[in-house]
Amino acid sequence: MKKICLVILCLVMLGITLPGCQGAARKPQTPQNPQGNLDVSASDRRMMANQLSKTAESVPDVQKATVVVSEAGGLSGGGTTKTLVAMVGLTVSSGLGNDANKVSTIKQTVADKLKAADTRINQVLVTTDPTMIKRINDIAAGIIEGKPIQSFEKDINTLANDLKKQK
Repeated sequence: MKKICLVILCLVMLGITLPGCQGAARKPQTPQNPQGNLDVSASDRRMMANQLSKTAESVPDVQKATVVVSEAGGLSGGGTTKTLVAMVGLTVSSGLGNDANKVSTIKQTVADKLKAADTRINQVLVTTDPTMIKRINDIAAGIIEGKPIQSFEKDINTLANDLKKQK
């Protein structure tokens, strides 16, 4: 009788402890895009650029917007932190003429809207300069053709620096 009670007791104990061991080990959840650890594919950047372009074109007096989204290391201060930068070339209504204040307001509005539209964007650089717009268009066209963004890295860095100086 003691043996039967001991076996039953062992089975009960085994039955109680086994279910606690069956849970799969889980990694702690991390935020989607922690600062400095961006993994945005080229395809994602193209889709982001397309959406951001549409958002920019929704601003009054913006006729056309071209956007290039790049992943840049240390743009905000020379470290290894990676940030997403949107470079935007705007064609504004010809009726604005030489009203620099109005154009500046439009550029700021576009920058604010794009930052709000996608929280992964850390910096927005906007230009209405035709030469800069052409450079942005050339980079965007190459990316759309499927060329790797790394092949434009030098052009993107130079363009980003030029856009910052223009700001």
